[in-house]
Amino acid sequence: MTLAKKILGDLLISEHNALTLPSSFTADSRQVKEGVGFAAIPGTLADGHTFIPAALEKGAALIVMERMMPLPEGTPFLLVKESAAAFALLVRHCAGEPDRTLRLMGVTGTNGKTTTAFLLEHIFNHSGRSCGLVSTVEYRTGKEIIPGERTTPDSQTLFALFSRMKENSLSCAAMELSSHSLVQNRAAGIKLHAGIFTNLTGDHLDYHGTMENYFAAKKRLFTHFLHPEGVGIINIDDPWGKRVASELATEKRIVTFSVEKGTTCLIDAICLEKGGSSFTLHHPEYGEIPLRSDLTGAYNVYNLAGAAIAALEQGITPVELQNALKEKIRVPGRLESFPLPGGGCAYVDYAHTDDALVNVLKTLRPLTPGKLCVLFGAGGDRDKTKRPRMGKAAALFADKLFVTSDNPRSEEPEKIIEDILSGIPEGSSCRVIPDRGEAIREALSEIKEGDSLLIAGKGHENYQEIKGIKYPFSDLEEIQRFIKGGNFKSHSKNGKDVIRKEL
Repeated sequence: MTLAKKILGDLLISEHNALTLPSSFTADSRQVKEGVGFAAIPGTLADGHTFIPAALEKGAALIVMERMMPLPEGTPFLLVKESAAAFALLVRHCAGEPDRTLRLMGVTGTNGKTTTAFLLEHIFNHSGRSCGLVSTVEYRTGKEIIPGERTTPDSQTLFALFSRMKENSLSCAAMELSSHSLVQNRAAGIKLHAGIFTNLTGDHLDYHGTMENYFAAKKRLFTHFLHPEGVGIINIDDPWGKRVASELATEKRIVTFSVEKGTTCLIDAICLEKGGSSFTLHHPEYGEIPLRSDLTGAYNVYNLAGAAIAALEQGITPVELQNALKEKIRVPGRLESFPLPGGGCAYVDYAHTDDALVNVLKTLRPLTPGKLCVLFGAGGDRDKTKRPRMGKAAALFADKLFVTSDNPRSEEPEKIIEDILSGIPEGSSCRVIPDRGEAIREALSEIKEGDSLLIAGKGHENYQEIKGIKYPFSDLEEIQRFIKGGNFKSHSKNGKDVIRKEL
């Protein structure tokens, strides 16, 4: 058996002059150097196969491709069924398969991935187990914190992170797995000892096309990446979670959690307060486990329950779990609160789907004696179907809306706002201010004692992407500037009040 066959298995169709593999690979022809292998991966914007000649000119030592392309005679190549998966496996091999030294815990779902991953890292590190993190917000390798560029990084970055974790003697790692990464096999080769399914709601349909495809992508975490002895931990109060648990029941070891009876782990005695939440987790082995955290909101109870079950399954004791959750938990850009000079409060959250907006607003409503306001937009070049749903959801649960830009990318902000406004019912109070900075200042200036303002959509992000350029911008910093500068009023030329008439 050749080395390529040993690494790629059934992915390999044929090989030519590939008895010796390069010590490094890239999928970016611009990064090719003499002696580096090049993987031609089809993408949504470009097909890597068209860059094979450029890679060869730069000295590529071997070509990985999933369809035969004209090559100079004698060029070493691997013809594979899927070059993205093959690339991940080859990169993993070159890195020395560092993931084998780590107990990996993966989280997938539309909402809650980041919080759940942060919770896992928090629980393990506060229980004396050194744990790494791969999340939307940042990557933690034990000795360094690196800003995250995407929910699940590309294969090269991912296995480089695992290598650093191995060098730093970490014992485990928590990671988010996006639906894109699961379909694209960025993490091919890894085996999760625990996989968590949080929920599934409308998002990313610009990429997946249908909810069925989106569901199938999420399900791959369990069918393709779960260790043979690993456990799937699934929220069955979510209808898609209930379905995936049912479909996998005879194939995988599944632990379910729910507020309803008929589940593996029951959640009850839920108490939600401004300063946190508490609930009891009924575990089949450990019995009743009272848990309390400084995270609030019903949706965070589910995040906490999923992380808690995964930790218990990986050897954390109930007492260690309880003690870890007593420690302050900060998940950047996830319902972070900022008391305002006038007595109101601003909150920053990454909520960028209608379901996420509903969850956060429902959490803030009982904590808000005054008006509940929300400021939000929607990302450009992404799923357009959720924009009117976000408008409708915000209007249903908030007293006043401030509609603005998010990351418009290549789209015109005004067009995105039009899509959002189309879902806002007649009679809703809505202020439109396309400039996000001005919108935040306007909204903050209107918050009075007892009021709450949710600034949603960007969370931890420190940029705003407009026409291909990422400009420095942070919701958190805008709030802090406002607080330091006093309660002032700015006047936006772009702002206009829209009171939608009753039908």
